[in-house]
Amino acid sequence: MKRMRSVTRLDARGKRILVRLDLDVEVKNNMVVDDTRLKAAISTLKLLLKQKASIILIGHRGRPHGKTSQDLSLKPVCVHLARLLKQKIEFATEFNKITPTRKNKIIMLENLRFNFGEESSNKSFAQKLASLADAYVNESFATSHENHASIALVPKYLQGYAGIQFEKEVASLDKLKNPEKPFMIIIGGAKAHDKIPILKQLSKKADMILLGGVMANTFLAANGMNTGNSIVNKECFAAARRLMKTANILMPVDVVVKIDKNTQIVSTNSIPKKAAIQDIGPVTTIAYQTKLRSAKTILWNGPLGIAEKPEFAHSTIAIAKYISKLKATTIITGGDTDAVIHKLGLAKKFTHLSTGGGAALALLSGETLAGIAALNNSCVSFKKARRET
Repeated sequence: MKRMRSVTRLDARGKRILVRLDLDVEVKNNMVVDDTRLKAAISTLKLLLKQKASIILIGHRGRPHGKTSQDLSLKPVCVHLARLLKQKIEFATEFNKITPTRKNKIIMLENLRFNFGEESSNKSFAQKLASLADAYVNESFATSHENHASIALVPKYLQGYAGIQFEKEVASLDKLKNPEKPFMIIIGGAKAHDKIPILKQLSKKADMILLGGVMANTFLAANGMNTGNSIVNKECFAAARRLMKTANILMPVDVVVKIDKNTQIVSTNSIPKKAAIQDIGPVTTIAYQTKLRSAKTILWNGPLGIAEKPEFAHSTIAIAKYISKLKATTIITGGDTDAVIHKLGLAKKFTHLSTGGGAALALLSGETLAGIAALNNSCVSFKKARRET
């Protein structure tokens, strides 16, 4: 198997380049709220523009499941990216009607997930996308664990290259395959059902796992504790119990809960029936900081509370500030955690901030990502790719 090619080695002069971006950013009132992922792609786009390439941008927002939804349109993302690039970007609602020229211009296609062919990894859909260009660049590491048409199939019909940020992601995460110990993992956020199988693999390397968010709620409930009206993933209870028997897991001893419109700090041994956990408590936060003090390598995925709400972001902010001062290799994965760190102005204090949550964890657990496999196996020439489509 060949190693994936770098976009820095692509001769894009006069060619049409299909670029898969991570466009799944937060939008409110038709305005992009967090453009971290868009900024991560700027270096690749500027490199292609410098070579006078014609660029066709593709990506998705949300989960429309094959149905058109104005609420999930990429139009506001297109407008914002154009501002960042200081370059006009045309917006196309129907990709099969556009005819990109070989002139130096950029076109963004509407949300790929408006078409069932994207998530179902439809061969015909992938070929239509590939027919628009002469080469393909994946600059969407965060979605590269998905076996979708624009990620896994398009490189079969076009010569594929890894974007600059994509390469950085893989290189940085590769360092964690043999982490310096003590190696500690902080896991928060939601989607326990997605993270527990991966955590099972990572626990073989980790000296300690510290839990927050829905992950902590789920493990507490699986351990027989009352979690009131908190969000838990009941289908994960059995897997959580098995993991607690084999891994060194630290769970909250106090939490911030919400009862109606009131909040209070309670012990995890006495959570009221009508309460919903919103954040880990101050005692737990200090305990986690104490444990992290000796770490040589730290992997953090997911906020420890509902970080988008200031009143429930205290623990996430406190842990972020504490870790930023440690002399350790610090890897952050997941957009929500990344967003908090950027807002705090601490981005440069960490070894690596990954744009991918699930993709990063999957790679670290030993999985072969569909996007990486597709680039590794992409070996057709420009002319052959054009004939096959």
